[in-house]
Amino acid sequence: MTEREPGQAIEIGAPAPRFSLPSVSGERLVALDDYVGRSAVLVALLRGVYCAFCRRNIAQLEKTAESLKSRQVDTVVVVTTPLERARLYYRYRPAQVCIAADPDLSAHRAYGLPWPRLVKGTSQWPLSVTVDEFERVAVDADGEVPEPMPISQVGRLLDRADGFEYTAIDEHDAERTWNLMTGLFLVDREGMVRWRYIEALADVTELTRFPSQDDIEAAVGGLSP
Repeated sequence: MTEREPGQAIEIGAPAPRFSLPSVSGERLVALDDYVGRSAVLVALLRGVYCAFCRRNIAQLEKTAESLKSRQVDTVVVVTTPLERARLYYRYRPAQVCIAADPDLSAHRAYGLPWPRLVKGTSQWPLSVTVDEFERVAVDADGEVPEPMPISQVGRLLDRADGFEYTAIDEHDAERTWNLMTGLFLVDREGMVRWRYIEALADVTELTRFPSQDDIEAAVGGLSP
């Protein structure tokens, strides 16, 4: 796959970058070419299973996928977690959507998701951000915590609620991808990107926000029959 500069995400109307990645639920590859020509596909590029927000995004996508399937749209999720760790996690928490592991971030880079670097002084979002700016963002995880709090604090509370315990692999994954933005790309049967959602593309205060099922279904409604 051709890599794009971080923050130069693939545009609507462009050919979707092809990928072929190992599935977390079997000895097979998950390839975009498996869908092109057969069905549209919603591609969700997320962080690893260490990310409490991404775990919730996947749970939402599992529900949304049922509705999309009836409209001839498949769903593929790509996580940054190394394959064996992802397979172990999903062995005990079987997923209801197709999930592939991409620890090399090849798909995330090919789709050009923002990956703001940490800087001191003046930042330029989404290319760069200061620690203070990041820590000032307050979220409530869709009401799962009583009031908006810093992202890192909310993440710890959600991990505790989930009973999620970090392994050394999770810690390494978090260290390298905590500031990688997530993205959704709706690819039509011809392999063209017809809709996209990129986390916090416009403003750092939009971190952890994720499209609702209604938003995704509205995007699917815009596809040609």
